[in-house]
Amino acid sequence: MKPAPALFRLWLLLGLLLGTPGAWAAEPLHQRTARKGVLDLRGLDLHQHPISLNGEWLWQWGELRVSRIPPAGSEPTPFPQLWNKSTWQGRPVPTEGTATYFLTVLLPPHPGPIGLDMPDAYTAFRLYVNGEPFAEGGEVGPD
Repeated sequence: MKPAPALFRLWLLLGLLLGTPGAWAAEPLHQRTARKGVLDLRGLDLHQHPISLNGEWLWQWGELRVSRIPPAGSEPTPFPQLWNKSTWQGRPVPTEGTATYFLTVLLPPHPGPIGLDMPDAYTAFRLYVNGEPFAEGGEVGPD
């Protein structure tokens, strides 16, 4: 496993059929919450506690993107959350569709090896870390 750089971009690209996956870390002991697509973990010892990636991520509804930077017009949305409880451009979204989620995780300098524990996701998804494919499940697509 390569050491993670101080600026760690995490993209979760979901082709969603029914809803988003659950929490990304079990029972976090130390919590910081993502705000407007950024989770700042600088100053934490990442090896002492599991960290949840929950909070306010940026997203693009109806688009599948592979991009290191959220495009202009990306909107904040709570994550995890079922899509039928979200809005895009002020309007409700259907339970079926596609979207791209963006989260930038700021790490302390020289964090050493870190891992990502991802529970079962009951939807198709493709996960990118630093612009590189990291994990996937199912077949992501527009239909």
